[in-house]
Amino acid sequence: NRLEFLQRFMSAVSPEPDRQQRSFREVLNGYVLTDDSMKKIVAIWQRLMRNVPVVLMGETGCGKTRMCEFIARMCGRPEFADRRVHLVEVNGGTTKRMLEEAVAAAERMAREMEEGLQWLGVSDRDPTRRLDFVILFLDECNTCQHMGFVKALLCDRVVNGRSLHALVRVVATCNPYRRQSERMLAAQREAG
Repeated sequence: NRLEFLQRFMSAVSPEPDRQQRSFREVLNGYVLTDDSMKKIVAIWQRLMRNVPVVLMGETGCGKTRMCEFIARMCGRPEFADRRVHLVEVNGGTTKRMLEEAVAAAERMAREMEEGLQWLGVSDRDPTRRLDFVILFLDECNTCQHMGFVKALLCDRVVNGRSLHALVRVVATCNPYRRQSERMLAAQREAG
């Protein structure tokens, strides 16, 4: 079973095994696990665990966002499943201030997660603690005019000269660039 493989691979933990099983069944919620999606999930998971930048490229509607949400629900403790992803739909009108606010929101979620882990009695030395993190998901980041800011977040883990919170992982998606024909450019100019 693909779901059981992911459960073992991701080493997800829960105080009650029954609760964990139910939560994984609920997580599927219509998501189809194919061999291809399994390979992608494993590759993304390995990068997230090592804090390596993750950039997903694909056509609009191919499932990049859904896959990231699925990964976020699969990892870590079920107590944080609904507070693990901060999605930012980036577009040409997205300002640097909007991106800074999104980072601040993800860092707030990470601090709340830290407090929750302390409340649950999870020590810093607990090896399962590495499974709990917040994903800042920048959807269609290549449509934004602030690629330097996005690069600093993804590659350098820096926001405005300071380090990004340790529990925040950044995942970005982009659509493939298509060179437009002269005919298409002319039609766009004519349309205004």
